[in-house]
Amino acid sequence: MTHFSLSHYFIFFKESNFTYKSTGARQVKHCILIESKNFTKMKFALCFALVVAVVVSVSADAGRSACRDRVEIGQTYQHHFDPAKYWYCETFGEPAVEKDCPHGMAYMHLLKECIPWANYQWKPLEDPPTLA
Repeated sequence: MTHFSLSHYFIFFKESNFTYKSTGARQVKHCILIESKNFTKMKFALCFALVVAVVVSVSADAGRSACRDRVEIGQTYQHHFDPAKYWYCETFGEPAVEKDCPHGMAYMHLLKECIPWANYQWKPLEDPPTLA
């Protein structure tokens, strides 16, 4: 039966013609060889997987109203990712529709309208009463 313990491993990093050995373990039962090229590829793959996981977990509908409350009908709500867009509740029970501000304008949720970019100021995001 093989017992795994980090204290029983030496890790060797091989770069060009030089080999570097980690220290600290007194008993060597196994040896792990990590080529520097493969180690770099592994780091890149892990970073790429992390970025993909974050992108997939973030919803593009953030801030979108579900329009399940009668007070939401006819109301507009800020788009959480694009200030040049906003959500509009047209129909009760159906998710809000994404709308675009005219070119050169951004949606200001405090005013509930599109304003010129020069006048736009970021404010903390607010969610509508019901979320899609």
